[in-house]
Amino acid sequence: MEQAIATVESAGATPASAAPLALVARALDALTSLKFTIVCLILLMVLVVACTLAQVDLGTFGAVNAYIRSFLVWCRLPGTSTAIPIFPGGGLIGLLLTANLAAAQLKRLERSRRKIGIWVVHAGLILLFAGEFVTALCFSTVSADRRILGVTGWDQPLELAPPLGDRTTSNYRPTDSQVRESLTM
Repeated sequence: MEQAIATVESAGATPASAAPLALVARALDALTSLKFTIVCLILLMVLVVACTLAQVDLGTFGAVNAYIRSFLVWCRLPGTSTAIPIFPGGGLIGLLLTANLAAAQLKRLERSRRKIGIWVVHAGLILLFAGEFVTALCFSTVSADRRILGVTGWDQPLELAPPLGDRTTSNYRPTDSQVRESLTM
């Protein structure tokens, strides 16, 4: 990127017109930085621990939607209806990590036949991240959440478990007929 700046300057461009190019070069260097990757991975680990702890109050899918499938984690101020963002969500961190992976791959990875395996693995990871992103945006509330909440059709409730207040994970066991019924849907 420094060569591109030098080329622009030697072609008669003014330093003012080279400034945006230098800014882009610095942003690209920051995006492809290994330090940036490590910071994002640490944020993701903190987010996973917070999501795991939040499952007690929100349930599994509520916590995943609030922490992992959102761009920001929001906290409601006590006594008000105002919510403020307190932490980046899994959607934002995942988007940044995907951009980091793609940019670092294009910038650093040698384009040769010898490195085809690494290219395929990185492309597969990017495809995996993109698939989860699209799934979270388009399909999670329609399919998985309806099934977990006990709605099989638009108006047919699924009677597999007692209400949440009457059940704990230690004492609830579905009957064999309830399990068979859920598997045939």
